[in-house]
Amino acid sequence: MKPSDLTIDSSLQARTALDLALVAEYAEAMQAGAQFPAVVAFQAGAGPAYLADGFHRVKAAEEAELDVLCRVEVVADAYQAAFEFSLGANARHGLRRSNSDKRRSIERALRNEHTRRRSNRDLARLCAVDEKTIRNARAALSAENPQIAGDGVREVERNGTKYEMDTSGIGEREPRDLVDEYFGDAEEVHEPALGDRGEAALGCLADAFEERDLADEVEAEVDERAFNRDHYRTPPEIFDPLAEVFDFTLDAAADEHNAKCAAYFDEERNGSACEWAALGWTWCNPPYSWGCPPFTEHAEAQAKRGRPSVLLVAADTSTKWFQRALGAAAAVCFVKGRIAFLKPDGEQDGPARFASALLVYSSEYLVAEQLAALKAIGHVVENTELEYE
Repeated sequence: MKPSDLTIDSSLQARTALDLALVAEYAEAMQAGAQFPAVVAFQAGAGPAYLADGFHRVKAAEEAELDVLCRVEVVADAYQAAFEFSLGANARHGLRRSNSDKRRSIERALRNEHTRRRSNRDLARLCAVDEKTIRNARAALSAENPQIAGDGVREVERNGTKYEMDTSGIGEREPRDLVDEYFGDAEEVHEPALGDRGEAALGCLADAFEERDLADEVEAEVDERAFNRDHYRTPPEIFDPLAEVFDFTLDAAADEHNAKCAAYFDEERNGSACEWAALGWTWCNPPYSWGCPPFTEHAEAQAKRGRPSVLLVAADTSTKWFQRALGAAAAVCFVKGRIAFLKPDGEQDGPARFASALLVYSSEYLVAEQLAALKAIGHVVENTELEYE
């Protein structure tokens, strides 16, 4: 790509100034045939391609009268995407950032009308600095510009969707009460998306608790909830009828207290990265805070190797991973009603807030007894387009 085809906007430059000696060094190396990493730009449709990372390399290519290798990301808002990418770009490679460079990134983030509404933790990730540095900078800059402090509304992103969360006033409440309100009562709710929700909202909640030095308590509360959800047990009314006809010999996601088979993989021996049962079937109720895709995709690959499995997952039909599962599984059973999972201590919980499905991965046709067991649990859809051995 020709350097002149890129839009060079000084407001997207994270450094306080270009190092002209480094530019000359790069230009000489380019003329000698050295290969440099691609620069990064963002473009919306046929609009300008905003350079976000690689200002020294582009300037050097311009002086050497050479093209530059460029990775162009197509997005809806090219300038804002380039802006956010540029905040921490120089932390990943190239000339080491000076303290002035870091301050420039932080101040740019806090003065931008979009990013200043993000939580301190989110901004820390964007700028590649620690959260305390962002917090102190926000407090200092707010003295001269109250808009930087904001009105307590923070922008949160969850599963690719952005929304606003009002954090004003919540710093006066206790961590457990606040997390209860946002995530639901820990004693009544089994929420598969808790891990994602916790990560999405944690920064906002922690910001509100900073002055009381309770951010760690909020994080600990969310982590405890996620741990409890990951260690819930499959109730016998779901597992036992299946075990009679599927001959399970391995539980791919369990611990010593909730394993359904004598052989099992726990968190340390990550079941989504290991070979599954060569004899018999593998059972898997994935830890939902990890996300289901690592296990469903692994089950798909294992089935092609003659290692069949049954997975109990959230029936989240709006997601890409579930749509892929519909095309890859030999059969899908949409469980009737809402499952009442067992808590880590074995006590039965109330009905889950989400629907569930059983995904059956196999390279062979299911036998009549297996289909009958699935139909007793819910509505079964067989995949007639799979090619079986």
